[in-house]
Amino acid sequence: MNLKELSRYRIQKKVTLLEMANELGLKTAGGYSRIESGEVRMKVDQLPAIARVLELDIYKLIKILFGVEVDLCSTCRSSKQKEPTAQAWTAQR
Repeated sequence: MNLKELSRYRIQKKVTLLEMANELGLKTAGGYSRIESGEVRMKVDQLPAIARVLELDIYKLIKILFGVEVDLCSTCRSSKQKEPTAQAWTAQR
């Protein structure tokens, strides 16, 4: 998992550690910092919130984290529908 790239992207977007922590329901900026440093594992259910704060769709976030493109919605691509945003993806859960 490319956490350095995630950190670089967050900084580029001018999003603070505290903003990320708040969005994830963490009490301190240090709580999120430990996720970015790899001390604490990122949970899959945190991905939509991270994508939302960074104004990314879930596909772009996964590409940043793992360096690969993933097809999470084959029906979207086959019917040429717009790919779901992190908000839509969360709402579908």
